Amino acid sequence: MTVPIDTPGHAAPAARRVDVVDLLRGLALVLRVLEAARQYFHGAVYEFDPLDPERTTAAIFATRWVTHVCAPILALLAGVSAYLRGAAGAGKADLSRYLATRGAWLVVIEISILTVVRNFALPPPVLFQALGATGCAMLALALLLWLPRPLVLALGVAALAGHNLFDRYNWVQDGAVGAVWQLLHGYLYVQRDGQLLLVADYALIPWVAVTLAGYGLGPLFSADPGKRDRALFWLGAGMLAAFVILRGAHLYGDPGPWSAQEDVSRTVMAFLNVEKFPPSLHYVLATLGLIFVLTPLIYLGGVFYSMD
Repeated sequence: MTVPIDTPGHAAPAARRVDVVDLLRGLALVLRVLEAARQYFHGAVYEFDPLDPERTTAAIFATRWVTHVCAPILALLAGVSAYLRGAAGAGKADLSRYLATRGAWLVVIEISILTVVRNFALPPPVLFQALGATGCAMLALALLLWLPRPLVLALGVAALAGHNLFDRYNWVQDGAVGAVWQLLHGYLYVQRDGQLLLVADYALIPWVAVTLAGYGLGPLFSADPGKRDRALFWLGAGMLAAFVILRGAHLYGDPGPWSAQEDVSRTVMAFLNVEKFPPSLHYVLATLGLIFVLTPLIYLGGVFYSMD
């Protein structure tokens, strides 16, 4: 990435786009289309969980699981893009205002326009999902970017690593306090007289944490391609190793244990069936670890390095 530098008699050059960010964002969107196609062609899409190893098939499981990486990629890149915008010359005040404005608009669009479009009914249940969670993450980053970047990274990593500590605690489930807690760490469904009023299944704590981690890792994405790729590969490999160890030994990090099934393929599916709502530590390690490992392989041979 080229950072604008003011020189006498010359205008500051525009910052060049970081191709790896565009590549990953495009990959997430393509996989999201794959998920929509699966829902369209899978006739029993609402009859059972496509990740249930006892009922699903390998093809259905694979097409559903691979789309798990979409939300983590987009949440991470929201933070990475914020860092890159700042590195390109935006002051913290301007960057904070930009994030707050854009985040607020994402929340408004999610609970208004997209709610109507997705439901095709009035009055529809209000939906607060990926777009709203991303908006809230931007709002949180607008406040926290005033802290040193390594501290923002540490806060994101700590939240991702530690939020599953609360899985076993029976926090208040009723009233306003319970609703806020479910919005932060679980999923919230509000009904009245049998009518669904609100669906909020993207827990804010872990999704905000992914965006904070993306901001903290921002310099890695603007580094020399060779250095970036090596760092991404080993970071991803470490995350995948941690996932295998934690998951294989039934240790901390996911509320849903796995068990051996009737054959190898179903056992593998059970092993990979990690919790997304809310996203567990195992889920984040597996999805982002996979992306970090595969991204350098996509660039193998330097094909993309020459693109402007």
